[in-house]
Amino acid sequence: MPRYRLISNGLVATTALKASGSFGPVEAGSLDTDGELRVAGGSPSFVASRCAAVTAQRLELGENDIGAIAAKVCSSGGPMLTLAKGGWRLRGRAEGVGARAPFLEARISEAAGDIDFHGAGEALAGRAVITAARVDDA
Repeated sequence: MPRYRLISNGLVATTALKASGSFGPVEAGSLDTDGELRVAGGSPSFVASRCAAVTAQRLELGENDIGAIAAKVCSSGGPMLTLAKGGWRLRGRAEGVGARAPFLEARISEAAGDIDFHGAGEALAGRAVITAARVDDA
């Protein structure tokens, strides 16, 4: 962590955030961004200073799996990632989204929209409001 400062109920650190691996419904995912990690009141949150590069080999959704996912996820004001009470929440604006949707026999590109996903344990829920996308036959 290049810089940190103490606050009344925790600390704030300016840092790079890089992660990769599989978790929950995400197979072979990666995340790369910079920003501020805030740990206050026992709950960490991350406010990105630049859009996060996000990839995943596959998002397991039963019969509706999505593959070859790549996107930029940008902050939409406030924390992009929050961990609290045994769960997590990811909010932001997705841009330049590309993916394969075999169940639709389609390739998605140039997609954008607002996202708000949350989960705890294996439970996953959320909302994506798609404002633009190109869909081509796969």
